[in-house]
Amino acid sequence: QARFAASQFAESSGLLLQAIDLLPHIVDEAAEEALGLQIYTLQGLALTQARGFGDASVNEAYSRAWSICQAMHKTGKPEFVAVWGIWAHKLVVSDTHIGRELTHTLEAISAQVGESDLLMLSSAARIVTSFCTGEFTRIEDDLAAVMEGYDLVQHANLALSYSMDPKALSLLFASHGYAALGDLRKADWARAEAVNHITGLGMDFLQPYANIFGLGSSIYYGADEKTLMTLDTYIAMASELGLPFWMLAGNLWKGAALAQMDLHQEAEAILRVALQQADAGGLSLTVAYQRSMFAKSLDALGKHEEAAAAFERSIDNSSTMGEVCSLPEIRRLYGSCLMRRGDVEGAAAQFNRGLTLAQIQQAMGWEGRLLRTVRTFEMGSLLAPEVMTDFAQRLRASPLVEQDWGQALLAEI
Repeated sequence: QARFAASQFAESSGLLLQAIDLLPHIVDEAAEEALGLQIYTLQGLALTQARGFGDASVNEAYSRAWSICQAMHKTGKPEFVAVWGIWAHKLVVSDTHIGRELTHTLEAISAQVGESDLLMLSSAARIVTSFCTGEFTRIEDDLAAVMEGYDLVQHANLALSYSMDPKALSLLFASHGYAALGDLRKADWARAEAVNHITGLGMDFLQPYANIFGLGSSIYYGADEKTLMTLDTYIAMASELGLPFWMLAGNLWKGAALAQMDLHQEAEAILRVALQQADAGGLSLTVAYQRSMFAKSLDALGKHEEAAAAFERSIDNSSTMGEVCSLPEIRRLYGSCLMRRGDVEGAAAQFNRGLTLAQIQQAMGWEGRLLRTVRTFEMGSLLAPEVMTDFAQRLRASPLVEQDWGQALLAEI
């Protein structure tokens, strides 16, 4: 525990493995189970920091802890911690369907126990799950509950028990959800609030996560040299702290930023390596989007067949696993590449499917980007006549019309 608190996660994991080897020597069965529950839970926490939630060993540690809970008929916080670890693992590997079921389990345990820290964490879990499944409009109420209920004295140390602070987690995923909805002002606010909150907690091991993942919600809409400098700073910090998971995540987002800046050779180089590492380590959360940016760069470099395969994989993974948060944007990127290659029919199919999903999600950010791309390629005749008119009417009636992108797009259409 002391090694973990000092961010020495590899050393902590090594000591825990020694503790696991000693468990069979505990004569008292009840004591063995109680110690085992503590050890496997702490092992899950240490492995999460050292390898990331996507690693299979993390799932194994938390699953072992949960099985001990069930054998002991022990509910409450010990069970919640174990389920939380499994839930996070399932979402990181994009097993979104099971992740949603485990969200309900977390809600049930927190409601039964009735303690504010578990209620706070279950609200954060709902926000994360809602983002992954593209149910962005559900995020607002849960975020309000977290912001109102979070108490710094009572909840600040939850990050040590759950590998993430619930307020920061909620704000970061809300930022991504707001970006999809097109509310870039709220996205920027949520990202800044998360970073400031983490800084105030004084827990360095959370800094790479907040700053790297937080930037993702702005990278959807563009990137610049400042974006790259910030990513490099926190990739280096992750390296110093021994957090390879966040070094990898940083490189994935850096590659996406480079592709946004049309620096395609650099983007291809960094994303080719990072995506291979993500595949090997089981990381899938948001990787479908980053793979589509890889495909964008491949297409720009004339590697059309490899680009098409990367786009198809992104779409298939998103559709199959249920992580559809960025699927409208992925289809927009794919349609743009097809259009540049003269495949008008294929491009129209991607644009229309993307628009349909964006409308279901009520994601006016994704929808607006799709419609702007359609206009850029002068493909408006391939859409139903009322599509542009309907969007313009909804945009005029929405607060989003006051934002820069809303004003610019409304002026165009």
